[in-house]
Amino acid sequence: MSQTVSSLVEKKRDLKRLIQSIFEIPDQDSINNIKVLIQHLNHLLRVKSLTPPLTEIMILLKEQKPFLYHATRLAISKNSHLTLLFEIKGDPKLAAQRLEEYLNKL
Repeated sequence: MSQTVSSLVEKKRDLKRLIQSIFEIPDQDSINNIKVLIQHLNHLLRVKSLTPPLTEIMILLKEQKPFLYHATRLAISKNSHLTLLFEIKGDPKLAAQRLEEYLNKL
């Protein structure tokens, strides 16, 4: 049982690090930054044991890192499974509040 609990704690820690690393990517449209963001988004989509705050992340990325966001949106194919993420819209203030609450609970 404790192995399961420690595994969940580790997964929460990894998810928190992943979310923080997304927001550490420079707001530049370089191919390396685009690749890193795509890798991180794919990783978030593969998380099974926790529900990552993808909506909040995408809303804040659009607001805080517009060059990276739009360059990545244009770099992915229209048939990509990531396309749907770039159609998410919402209030950045509310997204920031919800993301902060989520990270504090991890």
